Amino acid sequence: MVPGSVKWVFDRFPIVKYEMSEDNVTPYSSDKLQRIFPFCRKTDSNPKSAKQDKDSFQLGVYEVQCHSYNGHKMVLASDPLCLYVQLSLCHKNNFKLPIVYAEDNGSLKTNESGQIRNDFKKEKDYIDKFTRLVSDKESNTLVVLSEKAHRDERLPILIETTIKAQKDCKRFVRSMDSLMIVLDSKLDHKERAIGKLLDTTVYDCFVKSVVQDGMTNEIFGSSPDILQTLAKRNQFFTRHNLSKDFFDPLSMYPECELKKLQESTKETLLLIQELYKDFSMPLKLKIAGYVIPLANIPSFKGFMHEQGKMLTESCTDLLGTFC
Repeated sequence: MVPGSVKWVFDRFPIVKYEMSEDNVTPYSSDKLQRIFPFCRKTDSNPKSAKQDKDSFQLGVYEVQCHSYNGHKMVLASDPLCLYVQLSLCHKNNFKLPIVYAEDNGSLKTNESGQIRNDFKKEKDYIDKFTRLVSDKESNTLVVLSEKAHRDERLPILIETTIKAQKDCKRFVRSMDSLMIVLDSKLDHKERAIGKLLDTTVYDCFVKSVVQDGMTNEIFGSSPDILQTLAKRNQFFTRHNLSKDFFDPLSMYPECELKKLQESTKETLLLIQELYKDFSMPLKLKIAGYVIPLANIPSFKGFMHEQGKMLTESCTDLLGTFC
C-alpha cells in the first residue's frame, strides 16, 4: 500500500525518461584534459642520463596559460614561482615543455588572456590516447591543483614517485619552500642579490598588480580564500602591513602605493635587461619565470613589450629551447 502523501507527489511529478547523451567524453576525462599536461623528453636526450627505474614526478601549480612560440602552443604555469620550478625541471631533465595537443580539431582552446579552456567537443580517439598517456606510471606531468593540496597551502609542490620493484614504491612531496631553497642554492653568490630582488620587489608587485587587474582567479585559481593563503606565501605578509581590505577580492590598493612599487619593479627589470647576457643559466631560468607572467598581465604588458622588449625576447627564446 503506497502512502497517500507519496502517491500525491508522484502523481504531480511524473517520472521522465531522458535520451542518452551522445557525448563520449566522461567528466573525469574532460577534467584531466584541463588539469594534467605531460612533459616529454627531447629526442636528443642522452639515454644514460634518463632514469631507467620508472621514477616520475608531478608538479602541482595554481593555473596554466598557453604561450605561443614559432607555431608551438606551450603550457606554462601562470605565476612566477611555479614557472621557475617548471623551467628548472625541464632544464635538469632535458624535457620539453607541455604543449596543447590536438588543437586543430578544436579539442583545446584558449581565452583572450591565454588561459586554457575546454569546449567539451573532443574526439574519442584523442581522449583515449591522452588518458593512456597521463595514466602511465612513468609519466611526468604538470598538474593544476588547489593550494589545499599541501598542508602549507602554498604551491608549487613536487610529488616524486620512485618505483624500484613491483611492490617497492616510495612517494615524496617537496614543498614550495624546499624547492626554492634547492633552486636558489644553484645561483652564484654574486647573483643572489638579483634573485632576492625578484623574490621581494618584483614578486610583491606581481601579486598586487594581479589583484588590482582583477586576474586573481586566472593566475592563482578560484579558491575562496586564495588571498589569505597568498598573504602567507613567500613571506609576503612580513613586507606589508596587511589590512582586512587585502582579503577582499574587490579591494583597490592606494594608487600612489601601487604605482611606487610598479616603478621600482620596472627599474629592476631594466637593470636585469642590461646585465642579462652575463647571467648563469639558473638565474636566467628564474628571470624567465618572472618576465613571462608579467608580460601577460595588463599592468605590465605594454612595458614588457616596449622598454623591456629585449628582456622579454630573451626569455621567450629561452622557452624556445624547451619546445
